[in-house]
Amino acid sequence: MAAENGGRLSTTAKIRISFVAVASLLALYADYISAIGILNQILLGLVVLFVSGMIIKKIGSLNGGYGVYMISTGKGIGTINRIAKSHKSFWNNMALWGIVLGFGIFSYPIVKGKISKGTFAFGIFTILFILLLVTPYFSYSLQFIDLPGLQARIASAQTASASSGVSPLSYLSLVITVVFGFSGFVFFSLLLNSFSILLAVFAIFQHFAANGIVTTKPLQGVIPGVAPIIPGLDIPLIAGVIALAILLVAHEFSHGILSRIFKVRIKSVGLLLFGIIPIGAFVEPDEEKVKKLDAISQNKIFSAGISANFVLMFVFFVPMLLLLVFALPHIYVQKLIVESTTPGFPANGVIAPGAQILSWDGVNVSTLSQLEAAAAKDVPGSVVTVLTNQGGHSFIAKPENGSSRGFIGVDVGQVSSPVVNTPLKSTEYFLYTVFALSFMFNFLVAVVNLLPLPGFDGKRIYDASVKDKRITNFLAAVVVVTLLINIIPWI
Repeated sequence: MAAENGGRLSTTAKIRISFVAVASLLALYADYISAIGILNQILLGLVVLFVSGMIIKKIGSLNGGYGVYMISTGKGIGTINRIAKSHKSFWNNMALWGIVLGFGIFSYPIVKGKISKGTFAFGIFTILFILLLVTPYFSYSLQFIDLPGLQARIASAQTASASSGVSPLSYLSLVITVVFGFSGFVFFSLLLNSFSILLAVFAIFQHFAANGIVTTKPLQGVIPGVAPIIPGLDIPLIAGVIALAILLVAHEFSHGILSRIFKVRIKSVGLLLFGIIPIGAFVEPDEEKVKKLDAISQNKIFSAGISANFVLMFVFFVPMLLLLVFALPHIYVQKLIVESTTPGFPANGVIAPGAQILSWDGVNVSTLSQLEAAAAKDVPGSVVTVLTNQGGHSFIAKPENGSSRGFIGVDVGQVSSPVVNTPLKSTEYFLYTVFALSFMFNFLVAVVNLLPLPGFDGKRIYDASVKDKRITNFLAAVVVVTLLINIIPWI
């Protein structure tokens, strides 16, 4: 760890920084387990990180500001040099593969004459493989992200997909991604979510015009397209830090490796932290030498980090899948939770939302299929006995909409929760958490980096490949507008 003036930190400074880091870690953990609400947790966590970052910056005389500071060093450059000297063909092909993933069929003018037909076809095949066979598993990773309404939205989407099949928008997204790569995918996703948010805002204005009352209910079903992901606040602390650190180091080291392959000197490497949370890593090449390279060499350097993140996505996907199939069935237990009760039916006001249903008509139930089978014999006028974790109840079933079935008026959802009551289960669940988060975060970092925004790899690829800068500036402006719209649900 180097100080701003190039000197090393004293032992006293290291001890003081360690004390601040531990105190910050404990404060974040206390915030994570508190019951003050997710938005308050995020705000409090940001304050903790801001204050700890400012203190650490001052103690170590580090570059940075507003709680963010940079740790730079010369360590790691030797490792980058050694890797760059071996398997040059692999790293070149991986970078070209990443360009195809990033820009799909549209990337052909960029890589024409520099990529084999097999590598190009493999890139297009990889796009289809990811969309059709990999992305459906992101729902397993999203369960570790604690954002308002996210889990309900996932469950709703899964139910809608199961009942109506693949939507036309899914086919459109598939076509766009094959043609324009994952840059088109992320751009289309932001536009689509922006449209949903604007429709919700329009509904709010309509309600106000008709009733003179402002309601935010239409926005409650919309997930913000932009959200803070902070270990210890909305994702697990230790697993989240490990996942972020791995993807950031791999991303930046890959930039450095391709830079060295093209004889560009690396000045320094390091980490960017907010408080104690790594939010970025960097490899600082000689930018003047990078600018003197031809366009395809520059694009290989710029796409290297994106390519590495796609590779890591697959690397973590495999063990996540293995644990999902072989370990998690022994860790997770299924529960039936009452989500709401219907006014006018016997259970309303008797069984509270959040109660767990243990048995129905004397039959132990823990899944919706078991509940459906147990309740199949209920008819209007029959006695229905329900045992919950809050007590037992008996009701007289009532008909609904002329149905021959009897109902007591409870809406029930099935939830899964881990039971990690042994060291083996705890270890398996922790590893599963790390793999699941790494799997998803590597994908997200790869596709978001393709956006044509300043400081993003995508912007540098556009600048090196598109002569008319007005096109790049227009796309960047559209992305900025969509990002601002996607923040609206947080306001």
